[in-house]
Amino acid sequence: MHPSDKPFFWLASAEKASVQAKDLSHRLLISAQGGEPLKQLTSVTRLLTDTIPPTLSPSPVSLEFVLADNLYPVDIDKGQIKQVISNIVINAKEAMPKGGRLTVTVCNLPASHAHNTSLLRNRNFVHIAFQDQGIGIPPKNLSRIFDPYFTTKAMGSSRGKGLGLTICHSVITRHDGFITVNSALGVGTTVSVYLPAADKSPHNHTDSDSLMKTPPPPGQ
Repeated sequence: MHPSDKPFFWLASAEKASVQAKDLSHRLLISAQGGEPLKQLTSVTRLLTDTIPPTLSPSPVSLEFVLADNLYPVDIDKGQIKQVISNIVINAKEAMPKGGRLTVTVCNLPASHAHNTSLLRNRNFVHIAFQDQGIGIPPKNLSRIFDPYFTTKAMGSSRGKGLGLTICHSVITRHDGFITVNSALGVGTTVSVYLPAADKSPHNHTDSDSLMKTPPPPGQ
C-alpha cells in the first residue's frame, strides 16, 4: 500500500489515535475532576486536521474545512482540547446517520472587531465553528445541553454519553474561553468554541506557518 493511498491515510490516522488514547483518557479524567490544563503553544489548524478525520471515519458524513490565513496560535492543553473536538464531532456524526456535511470554520476574532465585549473581555480569540446538517435540537432543550447527563432522543446515540458536552464546557471554561450552541430543528446545529489567542504573533510561530503547506486528507 502506497502512503498516498486513502486506505493508508486512514490506517495511519487510526494508529495515531490509538497511541494517543491512553493520554487522552488520563487527561479526560483529570479534566472531569477539575484538573488544570497543561498548556503549550499550539496550531489550531494542525490540531483540527489531526483530530477530526479519524474521529469522523467511518461515516457517510462529508467534511469541509474553511480555514482563515494566519490564524492566531493558542496556548492550550492539547489532550483536553482534542477531547472537546472529538465529543463535538461525534455528536455531529450521530445527528447525521444518513449522511450530510460537517463544516468546520476557523477564523481570528480580534477584540477590536468583537460585538460581545462582555464575553470576549477585550482579548483576541480564535473562533472554531462546527456546523452540521443534522436533525437539530428542540429550543426548549438548548438551555440544558451542558447539564450533566441531560439527553434527548433527538441527540441520537449520544444520549449514552451525557457527560460529553458538560466536560466540553468545563474544559473550555478552564482555558478562559467559552462555548455556545445554536440549533434549528430540521436544519442542523452549530457549536462555536472560542479560545483565547496566545500572546504571540502567528507570523512568528513556525509550526503554524508550515502547517498551511500540509496537504489535506485524501478525498477532502
